[in-house]
Amino acid sequence: MDFEALITQGVAMLSEFNLVVLLILFGICFISETVGLTVPYLLETVWLMGGYQVANGELSIWLLILLILVAQAGRQIGALALSRLGRVGSGPIERFITFLRTRTPLKKMSESPALQKVNLYSPFAIAVGRFMWLRIPLTLLMGAKRKTKVLMLGVLISGIFYDALYVIFGAVVGKVFTLNSVQMVIIFTGGLTVLYIGTFVVQQIVSRLKNKRRKTPPPV
Repeated sequence: MDFEALITQGVAMLSEFNLVVLLILFGICFISETVGLTVPYLLETVWLMGGYQVANGELSIWLLILLILVAQAGRQIGALALSRLGRVGSGPIERFITFLRTRTPLKKMSESPALQKVNLYSPFAIAVGRFMWLRIPLTLLMGAKRKTKVLMLGVLISGIFYDALYVIFGAVVGKVFTLNSVQMVIIFTGGLTVLYIGTFVVQQIVSRLKNKRRKTPPPV
């Protein structure tokens, strides 16, 4: 099977109810929550193509909602399972979180007057932290603090925002362009690559500017 046929078949599987697709989607989200492993581009492309197909009438909105609910269930159950480990080793986990906040770039963030006013144990703080590569540490910390409800709500908020962002963008593109599935997957993949590279470059520039300011001696 060539690459084009593989993409066509994969997109076709998304456009109709398929138990295998639902199980795979659940498993991907569950594993991502518990051990932090994920397949690059996969979820993003699924949501982009989902929005695109809905906009073009190729996918039922109810099936797309079902896919989103299954992904959310995978995240919730995965986060719940990982948080249980936090209850077992609450001491080491709290020391690890302290290390993150005092010995890493997060120290500057935690010293920010604006962030000091934020309740770090609120669902919105959990949701924001998950977008800052703190998903697993925060899940373990919430488990250690026995704040399961706060964690679950934070996972829900971040998941809805993440999924909806890509679905809406895919739907907007679907209203403007009408191309075949292979072309759209290639376009979306290329766009994601540009986005990731651009984000990395901006982070590096900001980091270097901050380091330069620190090294620059104050005026006499």
